[in-house]
Amino acid sequence: MLDPQRILVIARTTAARYQRANKSIAQIARELDVDYVLEGSLMREGGRVRILAQLIRSFDQVQLLSCAHEPMAKGALDIQKEVGAALAREVSPALAERQQHRLSRRLPIDPAAHDAYLRGRYYWTRRVHFDAGFAAHHALNDEDFIRAHSYFETALDLDPTYALGYVGMSNIYGSTATHGFYAPSQGYPKAREAALRALELDPSLPEAHQALAGVHYFYDWDWRRAEEEFLAALRLNPSHAETSRLYARLLLVLGREAEGRAQFELAERVDPLGFEGSRVFGLVQSGRYDEVIREYLSAGRGPSSPLIYQLLATAFEVEEHFEEAIDATIDALTRCNEFARAEAIRTVWCSGGYKKVLEWYLQDLLARRRHRYTSPFLLAEIYARLERPDEMFHWLEVALAERSPRLCELRTNAWFRRFRSMGRFRNVERRIGH
Repeated sequence: MLDPQRILVIARTTAARYQRANKSIAQIARELDVDYVLEGSLMREGGRVRILAQLIRSFDQVQLLSCAHEPMAKGALDIQKEVGAALAREVSPALAERQQHRLSRRLPIDPAAHDAYLRGRYYWTRRVHFDAGFAAHHALNDEDFIRAHSYFETALDLDPTYALGYVGMSNIYGSTATHGFYAPSQGYPKAREAALRALELDPSLPEAHQALAGVHYFYDWDWRRAEEEFLAALRLNPSHAETSRLYARLLLVLGREAEGRAQFELAERVDPLGFEGSRVFGLVQSGRYDEVIREYLSAGRGPSSPLIYQLLATAFEVEEHFEEAIDATIDALTRCNEFARAEAIRTVWCSGGYKKVLEWYLQDLLARRRHRYTSPFLLAEIYARLERPDEMFHWLEVALAERSPRLCELRTNAWFRRFRSMGRFRNVERRIGH
């Protein structure tokens, strides 16, 4: 039997990519760095469903258990619960008991509401996991946020007691404010309300605790309460990669670098495809830019997420390798199909150098601000990169007045490191709570 305290489960977003992959169990186990692989198949005959599952130890291909189950339930979600409980009993009685306790407290779920939630989650994840700084056009995947919001609303229209639907709404309200689409005062009070409603409906839902932790972190700047909620979420689900990634960011802000980097590595291990770049993000936030560059040079250029190249561009810029920073930025953009913007950046770079690229981006932000909300923190960042401290401090003051969410990570932000010894900057940090 397996110890339930030591079980980490690879996230569905990663596991699903192997569904039709022509790879052996050994190959999959090596790529995901896992000790066991659970393989399953489904057969349907008339109204009957038969599910076969086998647990295989990866290093020697030994089949540890095999079971067949014919669920009594009819709906897909009920079948999922029933089969999951049956497999848990085979793997570990203690795990099965814990799972059954959690499931018994859950309200019945409308399958259509759950489907809408999953669709919303797909669009939310696709957008929120790419925050490309000056690389991204402000219109990049706005549509993803809009679609996600619509699907989460549909989920709650179908089932007003569906806790995950409220988690989705909390994530949307918080993310759109954090990414600078709306003023924080418009998004975060609604994010808090939705997270609290989710917890009211299901206190044992890890995603709800994580959503509330995000409000405490990005908007309240209440590090203690944020950590309490992150830890509550991880106790309920140690394999929740999104929680590990956000908790890691808090730990770095608090100066607990080793703990933070361990959480980043855990997030990438649990969901290596969905959270590709988590560990590199931790290196950049820790100021280890030379390490990021060394790893890139040793590994060579290959298929990676846009986030990897965005982080690499940051490291190259800080180390003043400007041509490489431009190349990495263009790589990030082309992986988002932002070909026109990539070409524009290349043209500006060739005609005027890196400072001209930053000035071009500044004018783009100022033009955007004339027509729609634009986070003042983005303007503070670009003035910091241009080494214009007076304008930088002006926009930091505006950001403080708005409680701009990304201020919470001011002390780990690459662009402000050269100003940290200034008294004015230390005063800003104190007002955030550092």
